[in-house]
Amino acid sequence: IGLSIFTLGMLLAILFFMVGPLGVSGVIKGTQLAEKADPEDKPLSFKTLFNTIKSTYWKVLLFSLGYNIASIILVLIFFIPIAFLTVITCGVIWLLFIPITLLLHMMVIFTIIAIVKEEKGIFEAIPRAWHLIIKNLGMVILMSLILGIGQLILTLVISLPLVFSMALPVGINLAVTGGDSAGVGMIISAVLALILIPLMILVGGVIEAFVLSSWTLTFQRLSDKGELETVTLNGEPDTKEAQENAE
Repeated sequence: IGLSIFTLGMLLAILFFMVGPLGVSGVIKGTQLAEKADPEDKPLSFKTLFNTIKSTYWKVLLFSLGYNIASIILVLIFFIPIAFLTVITCGVIWLLFIPITLLLHMMVIFTIIAIVKEEKGIFEAIPRAWHLIIKNLGMVILMSLILGIGQLILTLVISLPLVFSMALPVGINLAVTGGDSAGVGMIISAVLALILIPLMILVGGVIEAFVLSSWTLTFQRLSDKGELETVTLNGEPDTKEAQENAE
């Protein structure tokens, strides 16, 4: 039985790992197509969206696999030194990891967006993401704070019903019966939790999709800004040359 449960868990983990990049690619490409679409165009179908992300899905999957493997290796290598520094500095060392973690998180997001939106290879998308983030670091930090705080607040709000559904029946039961039939309250809490957990997962997925769509639009705005600056800089010599010819 234990082996069967372990095998089932591994199969589900592999399934979720392979489906995750599909959903991420779909959100990014759907946001891109929706932004370019005219109001009179037909609604975007799942078949059309799926056909547009087939070419980039495997690249996103490979990048996610490589990133996760690299993360595990780094954790194994630096676990003992970081634990030692944490004890010595009383945890202050973790303040240094906040900007590093934020930068890595943004690198992953922007790299995946570059792969899907601009159809770049993995080793082309990584420097593309780095250049865009460093060049617009202030805007990226601001958007990270806005989206991060907003996502945290929404997550806490949707988590409250689950907490109350599990604690309230047990609390009422204890107050009324003095704990003589606490099992009834626990059963009610479990039933309510089973009902609310799928709903919370769905709402959480919607929030994640909204955040990813916002980053996709931010990526597009920053890319357009960079292209506009390039065009302007390239146009300056022509303007000066035209003025000299006119004189």
